[in-house]
Amino acid sequence: MLNKLYFIFIAIFTLYSTIQADILIKQKIQNNNSGTEISEIWIGENHYASIQKRESIIVDLIKNVLYRINHSDKTVQELAMPVETLNYFPQPLAGLLGDMLDSITVQVQSIDQNQTINKWQCNRYEVDISVQLAGVPVIISMVIWATVDVPFDWRSVNRRLNFNMRKVLMGLNAGIQKEIQKITGFQIASDIRIQIADTRMNFRTEVIEISQRLPDSKIYSIPNDYRHLQ
Repeated sequence: MLNKLYFIFIAIFTLYSTIQADILIKQKIQNNNSGTEISEIWIGENHYASIQKRESIIVDLIKNVLYRINHSDKTVQELAMPVETLNYFPQPLAGLLGDMLDSITVQVQSIDQNQTINKWQCNRYEVDISVQLAGVPVIISMVIWATVDVPFDWRSVNRRLNFNMRKVLMGLNAGIQKEIQKITGFQIASDIRIQIADTRMNFRTEVIEISQRLPDSKIYSIPNDYRHLQ
């Protein structure tokens, strides 16, 4: 459950979209429970792919379809966009998330502090998120480091993401959208603390590479031997 929550909030604050060249973003994800993983994000003109060890997501903007790929059981879930939260997550998680989204509050504060992370000069933002999950308070505290020094138009990325992905997938209201837009630039690193009752989890994400690449033909493709879910 906590891992699911982590990826939900990463989806809120990590900025993905379509731009004119294929961009590869490599990101290191550190979890105090499951260790370290390197993920890949590919951004193309009409496609987007987020590739992780257990699960990948491919968005085809030509077909207006999102594919959710589970590598553990070799299955594919095809969802028409815009994606509804209740369709994206299985029960009972979808019901819990529906209630959670109704209770979520987000506050973003810009901090007068700079830091160079890898080669990117970043500004600091502090994000406090409070929700109710099945009547249990959930507190998420995030420190986000963002930069405008990226090889694409981050403003366009933000606008497109707000319209195409974040709002339709996460059900965010206008007030939360306004708070998120206080973050200027592309997120390079984040330190995240999640507390549910007496259970705590810590995560760190950090971009280790942004480059222009020619994608392999399999990057935006569905594996042939995977079973499609109905």
